[in-house]
Amino acid sequence: MKNVFLISILIFLFSCDKGELEFNKAPETQFSVKEINLSGENRLNSVVRLSWYGKDPDGYVKGYELSYDQQVWSYVTNQDSIFRFSISANSDTVDINLYIRAIDNQNLADPTPAYLRIPLKNTAPVAEFNEDLTIPDTTNIVATTAWNATDADGNESIRAAYLKINDGQWFEINRDRKTFSIVPQDVTTSGSGNALIYYESDRNPSSTILDGLRVNDTNRFYLKVVDISNAESEVDTSEVFFLRGKNNDVLLVGGLTGNPVNIYKNTLSNINVSYDYLDLVGNALQNLPRLWNPTFTLLLLQYDKIVFFSDNGVIINPFNNQSGMLLEFAAPSFQDYANSGGNFFITTDFKTTSNMDPIYGTMPIDTLNESSDFGVRIFSDSAIVPSNSIYPALKPRNVADGVNTFYPTPDAEIFYTAQLRAGANWTGTKTVASARKRNGKAYQVFFSVELWKFDKTQTDLDALFNQILNVEFN
Repeated sequence: MKNVFLISILIFLFSCDKGELEFNKAPETQFSVKEINLSGENRLNSVVRLSWYGKDPDGYVKGYELSYDQQVWSYVTNQDSIFRFSISANSDTVDINLYIRAIDNQNLADPTPAYLRIPLKNTAPVAEFNEDLTIPDTTNIVATTAWNATDADGNESIRAAYLKINDGQWFEINRDRKTFSIVPQDVTTSGSGNALIYYESDRNPSSTILDGLRVNDTNRFYLKVVDISNAESEVDTSEVFFLRGKNNDVLLVGGLTGNPVNIYKNTLSNINVSYDYLDLVGNALQNLPRLWNPTFTLLLLQYDKIVFFSDNGVIINPFNNQSGMLLEFAAPSFQDYANSGGNFFITTDFKTTSNMDPIYGTMPIDTLNESSDFGVRIFSDSAIVPSNSIYPALKPRNVADGVNTFYPTPDAEIFYTAQLRAGANWTGTKTVASARKRNGKAYQVFFSVELWKFDKTQTDLDALFNQILNVEFN
């Protein structure tokens, strides 16, 4: 009976598949590179791409586990990755130990993980001013520029950015806001002093106060960044620029050249108004703000009163190739200026085809009169007539062509109307000036005609400017 049992066991064993008696074999793992033999300056930076693979003799590899110490393992299914290693502060080199082991379909891990020593050297970051937003050779009160920084070890490793003005101290600036404007803390004092920094389109300055800025003198900015290992970039330097300060409470902003400029300047002189002058169209348009907001906005905010004159001509901004009327570009800044309580007096004109979208509502103008066209004229024996007798009627020296009338906004009053001559089919409003008032006094005055053309009697033009600037705006 015993022999029969042994024979049965032998028959069963021989009838089994040979593989069913073998134990599961562990997988094997390898990095795609055996070793990294680098030293000194040839070490890798902290961003490294690695790949690996595994094989299993009796199944398949379903994943991998990675570790830096063979104690803590992280499971992955991919066979390559970009590693961003950290290098300790005050150290520029480190050796990273990396282990990887394959896991087979029965959850068996490679008992002899693949090992790779990764020699790293920190790469210093790079900082530079933005060449597309350089500061002009001469700028009024506000200097706007931008910067950027990169790091081969990953831009997130940049921990701080620093700015220095001339011979001043290094000050840490916001590393995440790359556009900034520098404004003197005291815009009326010449010489070296403190400066405020405004980030992007902020209307309030940062709490950081920098030193070293020179008003009515030349200046230069210096920039550097520092990474988490305390490696500093090389210092980048801006171009030299001259920063004009503020001398008066009135800013005259010019969008024309030649005789119109002389007429407006003489008119202000006749009524004893001292002013600072900003010529937007001179110097081959190089005086235009690279960024109207914040540069032009911050400039306006330094003044109590603004006088702006232009025409309906379209310009092309050489810095961004955008085209439009000067008042199109300037209108959003005037809106901010008005919100802050500023007083502005604008004289310009339009075409029926002009883009008015940025202007409507910002100025006390709601819509242009649709019937206005080049055939609408004011002759030298006619005038623009005030709605209030304290203001003078104004006659043009010559025929004023292409007059565009408009409808004021609901919160504005009609200020001047025109004695027009137009075709038989002309209809609509005759308003050529409107005003918004605060506490009974005008603080926004807008003319859709160019007032320099209405100097047939200079004393009348003087009287208009005097009443607005020296009475209403006070």
